[in-house]
Amino acid sequence: MRSALRELIGAELGVAPGSVPLAPPPGRPTLGTTTGGAALDLSCSASGTIGLVALGRGVRIGIDVERIGSGDLSAALDEGWLAPAEGDRIEALPADARPRALTRAWVQKEAVLKGTGVGLWGDLASLLTPPGEQGRVGPWFLSATDVPSDYVACIALAPRPRARRRRLWR
Repeated sequence: MRSALRELIGAELGVAPGSVPLAPPPGRPTLGTTTGGAALDLSCSASGTIGLVALGRGVRIGIDVERIGSGDLSAALDEGWLAPAEGDRIEALPADARPRALTRAWVQKEAVLKGTGVGLWGDLASLLTPPGEQGRVGPWFLSATDVPSDYVACIALAPRPRARRRRLWR
C-alpha cells in the first residue's frame, strides 16, 4: 500500500517515489511538511485483493474498503460498533440486503475515523452513518467508491481546518 501511495504522491509532487517522506508505520500515513505536501492529505485501505489509495489537496480524506461480510447484525450490535438506530435501520431491510448495508456502515465509519486520524481507536457507535451510499457525518461528506460487487468502499472528505490567525494590536 505504501508503495502505491509513494507513486501517487511522487507524481503529484514531481519527485521520485523513493523520495516521498511518508511517516513510518504504524499509524496513519502522513507527509513531512518540507516536501511541499503540507496541503496534501492521504489515506489507504486494503481488503482481500482490493487496495485503494486516496490523495486530496486542501481537504482531510479517509478511505476504506471491505469484502461484504456475513451480515450478522446481532454480532455487530454485541461488538458495540453499530449504533442502535443503525441496527434498527438494517434490521428493517430484506435479509439479502443486510450484509451489504452492514458492511457499508462499517466502511463509512472507518473512512471517517481514518480521515480524522483516530482510526479504530475512535468510538464507532457514536458515528451515525447515512442509510445510503452517500451522505454526511458531521463535517464529513461520504460517498461510495466503485469496487467489485462483492466489496463495499467509501471515501470521506472534510474541509481542512483553517489555521487561526492572531491579530497583534499595538
